[in-house]
Amino acid sequence: PIRCNPGTYSDVEASSCQSCEAGYYCPPVDLNLEIGVTKYAMENEFLCPSGLYCNTGTDIIPNLAENACAQGFYCPEATPVEIPCPPTTWSNRTGLENVDQCEVCPQGYFCIGGPAMPEICDQGHYCPGAPDNTNGVSEEIPCPAGYYQKDPAKGRVSLDSCHECPAGFHCPNNATVNPVSCPEGYYCVPGLIEPLPCPPGTFGNQTELRLQSECHSCTGGKYCAGYALTEPTDDCSA
Repeated sequence: PIRCNPGTYSDVEASSCQSCEAGYYCPPVDLNLEIGVTKYAMENEFLCPSGLYCNTGTDIIPNLAENACAQGFYCPEATPVEIPCPPTTWSNRTGLENVDQCEVCPQGYFCIGGPAMPEICDQGHYCPGAPDNTNGVSEEIPCPAGYYQKDPAKGRVSLDSCHECPAGFHCPNNATVNPVSCPEGYYCVPGLIEPLPCPPGTFGNQTELRLQSECHSCTGGKYCAGYALTEPTDDCSA
């Protein structure tokens, strides 16, 4: 090997120096030595310690002040890249050494991983997490169809925060915030995804009917054929 400057190394029978590889460091060595850092020394003596990250060409002994693993990442010994905290976890600290130091996403929030901070769960959703749960979530969980959630305070933590769709309304979609008024010709009991039609012999000319009994019986002298009528079909034949 030839003598190389700090931040570089040489291999056996090499005629030139190479940049120190990521995950390692190539510090200054005794000027009295005929060679600098060798490939063997780099790979066996100058491994970047866990919690620190050594980029390509690192020419100093790594330290927390200059080489700490970035916030939202962790760095095992000699890692060639900073590894992001996985989805459902987060960290606002630098210098993490392993994935176990990434924190479980707090309840009421979701965590996409890496350097991103926890994001608060929006209306129509809930987000379980720490400390009540050992696992967080990487995305909001929608309240199921038939339920809604419009609480002014965001950051709900469980399915219990989703409310059953009220009578007179239906909740057709996941993540419903505002229940939809039951249309004319239909009635809506609690918890409905789709409204129920007023049956033959009745009609409904108002919105937000709550019971089948609120559908009007067909007017005298008229007939009501079919479902979901908003008015009688026609006059009865003489």
